[in-house]
Amino acid sequence: MQAVRGEEEKPAAHRAYADVANGNVYFHWGEVAGAESYLLVVEREKMEFASRWLEDISWAPFEQFPEGIYEWSLYSWATDGLKLVNGPMHFRI
Repeated sequence: MQAVRGEEEKPAAHRAYADVANGNVYFHWGEVAGAESYLLVVEREKMEFASRWLEDISWAPFEQFPEGIYEWSLYSWATDGLKLVNGPMHFRI
């Protein structure tokens, strides 16, 4: 299993990672104070591959991802708007 961690200078509560095993990906991140929801965006070859609005602090897509290099970013949504929390981060299938 490959685990890809977020940037180390972020506060511990905001660290994000993607665990990869056999083409399956599990995204997880720490709760952001005041966030009502999160937007997770995954890109492949500089084009949007998947995106999802979530109220949880994790997401495991049902489908396997094809081989490639992916970039993902996590945003939080709160009363003061959309803010980048982590990213872009990379993982490989």
